[in-house]
Amino acid sequence: MLKKLSIHKWISIGFPIYLIIFELLLREFSEVDISSFLGPTLAASGLGFMIEVLKPKKVEIPEDFKEKLAGLPDNISIRNKDDEKLIFASYGFVLICVLIWFCTCALSIKSPSPEDIEGAKQARNISFISFAFLLGCLNYVIGVVFSTLKGE
Repeated sequence: MLKKLSIHKWISIGFPIYLIIFELLLREFSEVDISSFLGPTLAASGLGFMIEVLKPKKVEIPEDFKEKLAGLPDNISIRNKDDEKLIFASYGFVLICVLIWFCTCALSIKSPSPEDIEGAKQARNISFISFAFLLGCLNYVIGVVFSTLKGE
């Protein structure tokens, strides 16, 4: 299944990861803590993947079947049943992913306690791993899974 993904899909799936690596490098060289952006960034990226899943796939109609449809009204649409089930499930997950995104935003805005700041200074390299970051990763993975199931 992974071999069927186009280069465009690999770039779009990896783009937030590239941004996080860039943010980590920027943080390392500038000595500014930008870790609060990581969770919401990943969560928003996951939502972006989910939104594209909601669009129904175009179904190719065989020529012999087109002749049978010729007398029917123009407002009829043909959809793939599996795609329809995925779209239905996606609506529920979009709502869940919006809530996760909201939580990551709320958690990233919340000012850390002095103990957390001191702990982050001592463990500087892993201070970006927070609950907001983990929630953002969850949202991102959900989006990638649904996007991959949808296909191109």
